Amino acid sequence: MKNLSKKSKIIIIVSSVIVGLIALIVLFSFTLFAVRKIEVDYKSSTLNLTATQQEIVENSGIKQGGSVFFQKKSKFKNNLERKYPYIKVVNIETVFPSKLVLHIVERSEIYAFEHDGLYYICDNEFKILRITDSFVSEQDNAILVGGAIIKDGNYAVCDKLPVKNFVDIYEKLYQNNRTISEQRAIIKEINFSLELDEVYKKETLSAELKLFDGQTYKIKNCERGLAGKTKLFIDVYSQVFNFIGKDIKLKDGTTITLTEEILLDSVIEINNFYDYTAHQENDCYFDIIPN
Repeated sequence: MKNLSKKSKIIIIVSSVIVGLIALIVLFSFTLFAVRKIEVDYKSSTLNLTATQQEIVENSGIKQGGSVFFQKKSKFKNNLERKYPYIKVVNIETVFPSKLVLHIVERSEIYAFEHDGLYYICDNEFKILRITDSFVSEQDNAILVGGAIIKDGNYAVCDKLPVKNFVDIYEKLYQNNRTISEQRAIIKEINFSLELDEVYKKETLSAELKLFDGQTYKIKNCERGLAGKTKLFIDVYSQVFNFIGKDIKLKDGTTITLTEEILLDSVIEINNFYDYTAHQENDCYFDIIPN
């Protein structure tokens, strides 16, 4: 009985200590670790963001006074990204003991998709940033996209546009160190189409790039080795005018002297090698195809 009584005392003491610690943690959570300051950190330009920092904080739903440990960060992120189409919340940082920092970037207008008479201006995640009934591709706005398939439906700003028959040319060019500003200045529009590949004996997706300087490039079978093909596009684009006045061999075996007129009236096709035993996925070549 004495041993049992001693154990009971130990249990009571340990329980009391645990309860006391929990109480202290709760107390500190809502005093020392209570949210007292909320900041907005812009990680990019803010050309299309008209909201003030105070408005951003207010519309996030974050309240001062709550514990930094019990904040529903995903909810705050969703609040802001539904309220402001151009805001992308990178993360919400907890700075102990009592500060939250909203790290945000501005979404860029990258693609313009036409659907049912409207143009949906989207970023690279297909988030709709704005909708317009007319659009003309220029060197400082989104790249016009044709041939992509969009499921029928009513879409609003901040929705994600469901896009098929499409590959993300922007992302691959960005990985090759071409910013969106550079891409907009070069590419006027991208048109996707399914074409029969005589070697594969099946339809593959091609992307035709029409440039502002009058050139046309076609990336064949662009679902294979796109990283290599976009890199080759950049290399050819930056050097092809140096070949004007020189003899070049065409795909059909004939040789011509390249002129600017021929170049601008041609399609430069970029394709992969079919011999996979000798070539890797990103190995590719180009042909100049006069019209």
